[in-house]
Amino acid sequence: MSQYFSSSNKRGELNELHEELNNPKFERKKEALKKVIAHMTIGKDVSPLFQSVIKCLEVNDLEIIKLVYLYIINYSRNKPDDAIMVVERFRKGTENKGSALIRALAVRTMGCIRVKKINEYLIEPLKKLLNDEDPYVKKTAIMSVPKVYEITPELIEKNEIIDHLERMLSKEGNSFVLSNLVICFQELQSMRGGKRLINLNYQLVQKLLLAINECIEWGQVAILEFLKDYRPSDAKEAESIIDRIIPRLSHINSGVVIASLRVIINFMDFMTSEENIKALSRKITPHIVSLVKQQPEIQWVTLRNIAFIIEKRPHILEKEAKVFFVDFNDPYYVKIEKLEIITKLADNKNYESVINELAEYVNGVDQDFGRRALKAIGKICLKLDKAAEKCISVIKSIV
Repeated sequence: MSQYFSSSNKRGELNELHEELNNPKFERKKEALKKVIAHMTIGKDVSPLFQSVIKCLEVNDLEIIKLVYLYIINYSRNKPDDAIMVVERFRKGTENKGSALIRALAVRTMGCIRVKKINEYLIEPLKKLLNDEDPYVKKTAIMSVPKVYEITPELIEKNEIIDHLERMLSKEGNSFVLSNLVICFQELQSMRGGKRLINLNYQLVQKLLLAINECIEWGQVAILEFLKDYRPSDAKEAESIIDRIIPRLSHINSGVVIASLRVIINFMDFMTSEENIKALSRKITPHIVSLVKQQPEIQWVTLRNIAFIIEKRPHILEKEAKVFFVDFNDPYYVKIEKLEIITKLADNKNYESVINELAEYVNGVDQDFGRRALKAIGKICLKLDKAAEKCISVIKSIV
């Protein structure tokens, strides 16, 4: 592939590519397209070849179609009038009964062009492909809806696409499609200022919980985030949903574990039995602790979420303060988050070990972090009367 990305600036190079793109030989046409995409990738202007590239769609080859669609997406904003000329080819692509992949590529490309004039022609094929028999085509059409809505929301509203998606959500049986429907609704909601489009009910929640077992990781995260705002009718329903989500805490993907924890913490608000809350807290604590032992980037995300958990349910991690003690090789952004959590977890039982640890940070080589640790000692002093004497003693020894 490296030969396509050479930094050649030969005079007449575009003319050579133009000739190659119009060459009747299939292989030479494909090689020329690859060179065009390579030039486009490294920032060279190959927009004068627009017409020649479009003509390559006459060749019924999947690789060539992909390359042409990639080119069209990149240059259609600069040449919207030329892009309209290929609308009919897109429509034919969406009607290709012999290849689901070509149908999906056509609707995805039309959605990625982001040109108002194109969207007017896209809406009918989009509505048709939302009911396609192939799950991949249907999923691609669903994910094109937010792209069209971003540019021309009036078209989506006028054609009642959102209502159609809502009906699909209640009837769709394929987990792959269902998870993408959820992602689509989340994107649409963010575009509409966070206004919720779907009122979750018990039947739909049960359907999503069933589908989550068959979804890929990101589909699971999307569904869990979607379920987070559901309001169970009573404690029994909340506990039932939590029981079905708990197995996700053992998932290898940290994103799934964090999303599951967020749902469980929210649903704990609806539990009434203190005994059940304590039992559940004991059950989820090891999973939270295991997340802290991940790579620094995952640690940081985890620690931010743990801070949220401590705000709502401090008792869950009340015995785990030592887990958050700073390691010498922790990145600075991880150290700061750990420091905040240690300060919040300090109580009348563990304050001595916490303050001694903070004193070590104050005396460390990182002066900025040391100042932060000193402030943390002051916060503990104000928070815990019992720790005041210890805090003052440590501060005096440091000064």
